Amino acid sequence: MGPISSDLHLPILLLLPAVGAILVMLSPRERTGLIRTLSVGTALVTLAYSIYLAFLLDYDGSFGLLWSRPVVDFGRLKINFALGADGLSMLMILLNALLFAVALVVSLNIEKRVREYHAMFLLLEMGVFGVFAATDLFFFYVFWEIILIPMFLIIAVWGGKERQKAALKFILFTLGGSLFMLVGIIGYYFAGGSFDLTDPVTIAKAKQDILFWLVFIGLAVKVPLFPLHTWLPDAHTEAPTAGSIILAGVLLKMGTSGFLRVLFPLFPDATVFYASLLGAIGVVNIVYGAFLALAARDIKRIIACSSISHMGFVVLALATLSETGFSGATLQMINHGLITGGLFLLVGVIYDRTHRRGLEDFGGLYRVMPFYYGIMLLVTLASIGLPGLNGFVSEFTCLLAAFQVQGFHVMAAIATSGIVLGAVYMLNLIQKVFSGPINEKWSRLEDIDLRESVSILPLSFLIIFLGVAPGPIFKLMSGTMNSLVELIANAGLRLSSYMGG
Repeated sequence: MGPISSDLHLPILLLLPAVGAILVMLSPRERTGLIRTLSVGTALVTLAYSIYLAFLLDYDGSFGLLWSRPVVDFGRLKINFALGADGLSMLMILLNALLFAVALVVSLNIEKRVREYHAMFLLLEMGVFGVFAATDLFFFYVFWEIILIPMFLIIAVWGGKERQKAALKFILFTLGGSLFMLVGIIGYYFAGGSFDLTDPVTIAKAKQDILFWLVFIGLAVKVPLFPLHTWLPDAHTEAPTAGSIILAGVLLKMGTSGFLRVLFPLFPDATVFYASLLGAIGVVNIVYGAFLALAARDIKRIIACSSISHMGFVVLALATLSETGFSGATLQMINHGLITGGLFLLVGVIYDRTHRRGLEDFGGLYRVMPFYYGIMLLVTLASIGLPGLNGFVSEFTCLLAAFQVQGFHVMAAIATSGIVLGAVYMLNLIQKVFSGPINEKWSRLEDIDLRESVSILPLSFLIIFLGVAPGPIFKLMSGTMNSLVELIANAGLRLSSYMGG
């Protein structure tokens, strides 16, 4: 890692939610008001601090805000607790901070084991920050594993009727994938002698081919990619509202951002060689996820399956190995987090009132909850890619990147069907829930309240803002994406020379 760096900005970022979790757990169990205030206050302070850090960073493609301390220095084994941020990391940090603040405001109505609930969310927030900020591969994996326990407990303790089954499926899939990743990380260290993510070592292509797929499996489970996706619909459906917001909005992005942070830089030759296969996997996700959403009858399950489809656009764009593709994929990560986080929040609104989520359980709700209907329609239209809203910009950029690369034209054409199918299942959801005659059982439902409005309005604003003015986001990430493209281009030259030889 080089000289020890003492910039404490990123360590403070990790400490804020960790200290908040400790304070929450030290609070008397019966002081639920104090616990909620501490939890939400910590999340809001962390969000404000993240925005402050975003202004400190130079977005030139290099890592900034570096902090490093040696942990192990024994013979060949050198491990540093190292943190840093670039354009990609900072955007993910901001998304994480925003969605955790939203999730904890939404959670102000939780009554079951309030202290433990809020502590788990703050611990989870700290772990996700660590994944996005770690610049040492060993600690990237440590933080990757830290998030499993709080997320497992959030589903298992505060989830729905089938929460135990869903939580067990979540932990088995993600832990199994992590074991493959661990083997790949150890193999990379022995081949290259370094855990440093800021200056990756180029290893022999024969070793890359094996290690690439080991790390890929660990990341693919989190995305999730077919056929490693089956844990996700159950986990989303059974998780509490705030858990679903974080799971879809942030945790899935750990996988796809890991492609840009770990998989591609460490194994660039293998990345170039297998790019077309990655693109095909992305297309399968797009189409298969869309058909799963069409078949689902539970509203949360529809949105969960739609995530499989939308994340396929990210993988397809990443597989193009172009600046347009990397930028479109990163913007799609951000936009999907905002949109899907908003959709799960809004489903939670009617579930809290009715304890129903079936498409056939409702009807005519636009007359009873007009403000709720307007917000739900806005977020739904963003999800299906209506021009002027954020979903259109990112999915268009992903498809544009695919159409620009030779050999990806057919895949891009097939991927467009995901947008059409997305419009079908999401507009069908709107029609079933809000149109037609009123279900008399719900004729006196209250419209969206202050707590829910405070939660959803920031997401709604960003959905509109990033739809009409995405330029600043592209500018912030351009330096990092250029650096990645240059690294991949060099790998392409090496691979051409190798194949020619």
